Amino acid sequence: MTTDGAGASGPGGDPIHIDPDNWLPRDLAGRCARCGTGPELEGFFRSVVFPELDMGYWISEMIRGIGPGEVTTFGAIARGLGDPAAARAVGALISEGVIEGPVHRVIFSDGRVPRGSMDPLSSEIGDPVLIKLERPVEFELSRPPLIVLSDIQKALAIRAERGTRNVNSVCGLDVSYGSINVCALSKFTLSGKHEGDMTTEVEPGLPYIPGYLFYREGPCMIEAVSKAREEGMIDGETLLMIDGNGMLHPRRMGIARQLGMVLDLPTCGASKRLMMGRVGEYRNAIKGISIAKVTDDEEVIGASIKAGEKKAFYLSAGHLTDLRTCIPLVSRMLSGRHPAPVKRAHDLANETRKRSLKNPIGLS
Repeated sequence: MTTDGAGASGPGGDPIHIDPDNWLPRDLAGRCARCGTGPELEGFFRSVVFPELDMGYWISEMIRGIGPGEVTTFGAIARGLGDPAAARAVGALISEGVIEGPVHRVIFSDGRVPRGSMDPLSSEIGDPVLIKLERPVEFELSRPPLIVLSDIQKALAIRAERGTRNVNSVCGLDVSYGSINVCALSKFTLSGKHEGDMTTEVEPGLPYIPGYLFYREGPCMIEAVSKAREEGMIDGETLLMIDGNGMLHPRRMGIARQLGMVLDLPTCGASKRLMMGRVGEYRNAIKGISIAKVTDDEEVIGASIKAGEKKAFYLSAGHLTDLRTCIPLVSRMLSGRHPAPVKRAHDLANETRKRSLKNPIGLS
């Protein structure tokens, strides 16, 4: 990394210029576009992308150029990384104490100072209770890492297959995080009968950033699915149902679709929250279930599904699936508000993680 300036927080100050050559390899989107779906693409993410997802290192390198008397904000760092939506993740990493450098010079955009930064910052600028920001230190990166990761998603969306694959079973996946991180898989027949579970301890990638969930949970889920394949729990016709989105995503490449392409397995996303789009008029398409289209401009990117008076969840196609086949399948598997495979995987991941903290004898 080279830093071409020290930054400035006053009027007219220049941003810190960074050339992050050693953060992510060059031309990742182009290399991704040339990979075949399945093992080649999985190998690309495992060996090239995932090992470099070190947001703590990125932030440490950015803030080390902020001098005494200068400040930046969580939002400025997120913008430098390539997406303002990362501001909360920046704050979380700093509060966890994993960032090296002058973290006390990182404040809120309204001038408030985090409690732990009061004393060190006061020794540099006086009373820091409320700083009047004229211009916090900004950052200009030649290749912002989140732009690189979003370009990979765009490259995959261009080449994504539109066809469907017959499925013989459904497997819900979810991850629970803490001092131990657990990915759970719950397998069901197409008629909704529960057939088995599997849990595995995993290591996540990035912290949670809206739109980049694959880069957080993808490493976990790929590892868990590989284990399930080895043990014969799933095969090429198992539908993976993910607690997240597929097509219902700004770049049409949510975790369900991206994971499906990497593993070459049919997938769909079932999310509790509406990430984007407009929900249309509900219709009683199936007994006791109301369904509405979710659109972005004129494109249908998902469906909002409600069972009776319960809150809706948001279904979207992933890889090798479409809404026409997913809606009736998922509707047969509702357990309360949510599809049973995802709900069971969610509950199992949480229960296993908590149980392992009390009695860490390994996961099954």
